[in-house]
Amino acid sequence: MDVDAVLQALSSADSVLQVRQLGLGLVQHLRSARQRRDDIIAQEMKAVMDERDGSVAMCKRLEQEVMQQRERRASKTERLRAGGGAVDDRCQLEAELQLLRANHSPQDPLTLSQPCDNVFSAPTLQLQVQQLSEEKRSVEVELQRCQESERDARERGHRLERLVEVLRKKVGSGSVRAVV
Repeated sequence: MDVDAVLQALSSADSVLQVRQLGLGLVQHLRSARQRRDDIIAQEMKAVMDERDGSVAMCKRLEQEVMQQRERRASKTERLRAGGGAVDDRCQLEAELQLLRANHSPQDPLTLSQPCDNVFSAPTLQLQVQQLSEEKRSVEVELQRCQESERDARERGHRLERLVEVLRKKVGSGSVRAVV
């Protein structure tokens, strides 16, 4: 029996016993409606909290990706610095060696080749610098994308946390918190 039918029967009741029975039916109907409402709210809150937890996990994963990108960029920069220094040292040593050779055998023109021409040529170094610059740009773009994703995930997590708080206030203290 729905609420309207119970109210109709209540208004046309002839005895106190009928009123009491209809009142009990109405109270039972209200209790079941309240229980359904509480169950729905608990399910919605659980779904929102699961989504929030997923967003928090994604935010942490994105933070780790950003840190890895930063470490990769730092190590590439360090390798570039170290590699450039090693090339400079080798070129300097070869130049000194050629100078010593030139001082000891001035009549041999083949020993007077240009310093450091067999290590790396200028175009090769330019190509390496260009590749590293392109790689740096791509890492920066990826870092920016990761930071934007992290920011979006963090904002979504905050919104979900606010929604959970609103739902908790709406439900109040009861069996809902024990379910979640």
